[in-house]
Amino acid sequence: LTASHASVDQYVVQNMPGARALPFPSLVLRPVKLGSGGYGNNPLSYHGKTTDGTSHNAPTVRDNPLTLFADLFGGAIETPEVMRLRAKRKSVLDFAASHVSQLQTRVGTDDKARLNEHLEGVRRIEKQLDAAAMACTKPTEPEAGHWVETQSNPQMHLVMRAQIDMTVAAMACDLTRVASFSWCQSNNNTIVFPWLADRIPSLNDIWDNPNNAGSGNNLRNHHTIAHNDGNLKREKNLVDQFFIENFAYTLKRLFETKDINGAPLLDNTLVLYANQQRTGGGHQTDNVIWHLAGNADGYFKTGRHLPWVSGQDKQSAPTNGILTAVVNAMGCPHATFFGDPAYGGELATLKG
Repeated sequence: LTASHASVDQYVVQNMPGARALPFPSLVLRPVKLGSGGYGNNPLSYHGKTTDGTSHNAPTVRDNPLTLFADLFGGAIETPEVMRLRAKRKSVLDFAASHVSQLQTRVGTDDKARLNEHLEGVRRIEKQLDAAAMACTKPTEPEAGHWVETQSNPQMHLVMRAQIDMTVAAMACDLTRVASFSWCQSNNNTIVFPWLADRIPSLNDIWDNPNNAGSGNNLRNHHTIAHNDGNLKREKNLVDQFFIENFAYTLKRLFETKDINGAPLLDNTLVLYANQQRTGGGHQTDNVIWHLAGNADGYFKTGRHLPWVSGQDKQSAPTNGILTAVVNAMGCPHATFFGDPAYGGELATLKG
């Protein structure tokens, strides 16, 4: 359980100004309890290489939403830094409003109109600050029944939504600025989808795999579905849709939540949604589809589909170029490459 380089989320934590000083430098989340051992159970997130090169060097993965809620929101939900900044801005606005009101008694009609316009601007900023304060509120506490100590938690879909809500709230309160979700591991051979069975009842079936004689009965788990997407195409499409819907829900929550400057939190955020393989059955690692959402305060040119992120038709590019852009967009000291320099630097196509 080691790596030769920090994963992109932990690299950002280590290099983004102020990130390590927060109550939670990062959140590493997973919606089920994984057992020990077995391929696919290794972490997605790593601090980086250790001295001996073999030691466990991954952040603690948080899975239980009940303990996550207690840790994040059991005490004060605003950091002292946010409280000081808000108080400072409010005092400046109060002084400006008072000063303008005094001037109105000593100027002519035209100047009064200009001062009134200025006061309206001050009031708009005050409303933005009030909205940001309201965004930093405790989310609904997850119900105890949402958490089941199994590797195929039948309430996984509820845990995912709770973790998303808590993460967005934690970012609005500046408790953390970096989070990663693993939904759930590289093989997902324990993950089943009973909450989708009302749309496709076969997701609750036991299925004998015709391509693996002697294997016995197999639950229609994610691994089985991915390897048999020819026979289980409807199931595969619905499961893919389920994960994409949760990505969309994350963006929706970020858009609905205000940052301290009054803008949607999504405007100042970057969300990377990635799959490790092009298809589960084929195990291809080329032509994978990655999604970037939020423009990190204008760093990226958004609203585009890039069939070839290299900028050249049918010419692939290492994902390191995307990861380099991610760390640079996050305000880290400029990186000319991420990971191995042999794979090149930031992809210029991402910025326009």
